[in-house]
Amino acid sequence: MGARNLIDVMRTVPGFDMTSKKKNYNSLYVRGSNAYGGLNKTIKVIIDGHALHPVGYDELERLPVAGIKKIEIIRGPGSALYGSGAFLAVINIVTYKGGEKDSRITVEGGTFETMKPYAELSYGKNDFTAYFYADYHKTDGYEGKIESDAAANSPVIPDFGPLYIASESREMTNDTSFYTFR
Repeated sequence: MGARNLIDVMRTVPGFDMTSKKKNYNSLYVRGSNAYGGLNKTIKVIIDGHALHPVGYDELERLPVAGIKKIEIIRGPGSALYGSGAFLAVINIVTYKGGEKDSRITVEGGTFETMKPYAELSYGKNDFTAYFYADYHKTDGYEGKIESDAAANSPVIPDFGPLYIASESREMTNDTSFYTFR
């Protein structure tokens, strides 16, 4: 499907939407309701049977999709079954176990000096299984604005600026680098 992270996957789910309002600020909407104040207050995120607390949007964006076997999403309140924090939805992420997937080493790249090498090592024999995932992501980022999105003759608010300004790129707004081990 070409998803780069869990946020890209969730955007394909009807009723889920992730928006980027400002630099390094994202907001998740589930069925039109904003998951205000972080995911752990209104959406329960479970990975391999373990609830994640606290969970923020950056954690979901950096969760590697290469190691995810399936994602189960339950819309609506689920606190009776899953405990507190399941007001808008429950996201259950099931990852690969050792021996379920072949080992591989991959390098991805793109514009703005973007690179992402990652390795998956999987082993399973009898009762012993092991799965290891590691990646490194680096990009110079795109810091431009889409001028065609700017409103013509936009009113100006004192000490703030134009009411409607050009959009920033959702994916890459500055230099970033991070790594993941699992």
